[in-house]
Amino acid sequence: MPIFWIVLAGFGGLAGLIGAVTLRKRWLRYPLPASLVTQPKTDATAVRLENGDVEILWQSDAAPVRVYAGLRPDTIDREKPLAEISEGKRTVISGLDSAGRYYFELNFANGERVIVAERILRVTGVPNFRDIGGYRTADGRGVRWGQVYRSGTLHGLTDDDLVYLAQLEVKLICDLRTGDEMKSEPDRVPEGVNYVSLPVHSQRSRSESSRQLRALLINPPYLGKLMLEAYTKTMMDENAQSIGGALRGLAEADNLPAVIHCTAGKDRTGITIALLLLVLGVPEEVVIADYSLSNLYYEAVREVVKELVKPLMRLGVTTDDLYPLLIANPETLRAALVYLREKYGSVEAYLRDKAGIGEDEIARLKANLLE
Repeated sequence: MPIFWIVLAGFGGLAGLIGAVTLRKRWLRYPLPASLVTQPKTDATAVRLENGDVEILWQSDAAPVRVYAGLRPDTIDREKPLAEISEGKRTVISGLDSAGRYYFELNFANGERVIVAERILRVTGVPNFRDIGGYRTADGRGVRWGQVYRSGTLHGLTDDDLVYLAQLEVKLICDLRTGDEMKSEPDRVPEGVNYVSLPVHSQRSRSESSRQLRALLINPPYLGKLMLEAYTKTMMDENAQSIGGALRGLAEADNLPAVIHCTAGKDRTGITIALLLLVLGVPEEVVIADYSLSNLYYEAVREVVKELVKPLMRLGVTTDDLYPLLIANPETLRAALVYLREKYGSVEAYLRDKAGIGEDEIARLKANLLE
């Protein structure tokens, strides 16, 4: 997460802040991470239940609804429905292979067809592994399921996870972490997958990082400015080529399906996926809602950060004191998008002029990822 390697790079000489930190703890209160989550608007949702069943919900009133399934969108078996629902907007599908990742097609009485799959995937050794499919664009098209996944570090992939990724037919992994992060916790990469390093670096000096941490510990409201700078000046301005490299990879059909990830899948991945969804035409509020889903993994992010916080313990700083750095605050992304449009004119102009993505590549992104 860029926030930490911007801020924690210069913690030296801060012993005098212990009193300020202690005083701050007496009055500062934060909202629950789950309260920051907004479920993105979609035509339908599919959620795996603890017993292995899949609950499917939909928006359309056109009953009856027939439900079909397959292990890939292009292999859905339409010979016999798994369920036929004449009332309500919900069903639970039982008897599925627990090791499989299913795509469901809902056939409505009015002829409409909607494909839906689990957004949050069961990759046990990796936090925040999600499919970005299923979102509607402003012109009514849909983002294809099973083409782009966003994730935290793949260092913890289990052997079963590797088998699962093989089933997903992942062909490209874009790693946005720095060289030190990759060296410390190298990805486990399924055999035959193209692994690309696109590090998002910080150009902050040690003195500037020290100043930022002083301001953060003494005056927590400064965090808003700090977070916005990390998203805009560091990620958007300084690392546009890494963002462009990831999107350029997705413009090649042979690279799909693909995984884009950083350490927690929240900040660097969050900005990259947000720009991708926006250039595809997904409404901003839906993009921000997708970003907010990282808050479902707050505890996993907190565990990742524990080791980074150890040097600050002598100052009386705990992991929970840095809560604002662990969350995906929708208002931070919203403000970052305002910055981007004010400085570059539009998402398309930013990708073209700053990230080096040509109009032909944008066209191929839409051809590859929209239906």
